[in-house]
Amino acid sequence: MAESSYQHILSRSYTLPGDVENNILLARKTLFERVDMLYRLSLAGFIATLANMAVAVIGLWNVGNNQALIFWAVSILAITGARFALVKVYQSSRAVPDQAQRWEYLFCSGTLAMGLLWAALAWLFFPQADELHRLLIIFIIGGMAAGSTGSLAPSRLAHLGFHLPPVAIMAVLRFSS
Repeated sequence: MAESSYQHILSRSYTLPGDVENNILLARKTLFERVDMLYRLSLAGFIATLANMAVAVIGLWNVGNNQALIFWAVSILAITGARFALVKVYQSSRAVPDQAQRWEYLFCSGTLAMGLLWAALAWLFFPQADELHRLLIIFIIGGMAAGSTGSLAPSRLAHLGFHLPPVAIMAVLRFSS
């Protein structure tokens, strides 16, 4: 076996201090751009949310408790309004890369709340619905999940917060009945 002429220096640092600082700066800028993209893409999602809420209310009227359906719709309106206000505050702020994590967490709290509300729709109406109305619920939640994938892609936390609650509830309800 031929011996290598390369000398291994065990005490050598593989990352230079300047490289670490540049990587940290790049990571902050990347996070900032991803968070900025979340806020820029969110407005279309709000419109889709309100449209799907209207379809759900019209389609599920008299399927179960109408008061629960109205309360659910008002909750959707309130959370969407709060999320819209957050977007406006973000747009008027002079956010910097060091604040990106905080802005991401604020955004993700809204997506989690919305995901929980879509899960509540399934939880409240799926068990007593007939097959046609169950199919409507599946299509609405599936459409919301598919449609939001692109706008929530910049943040894994936002994506999971929005998608996991309704998908988990739908899986439990669908396979338990």
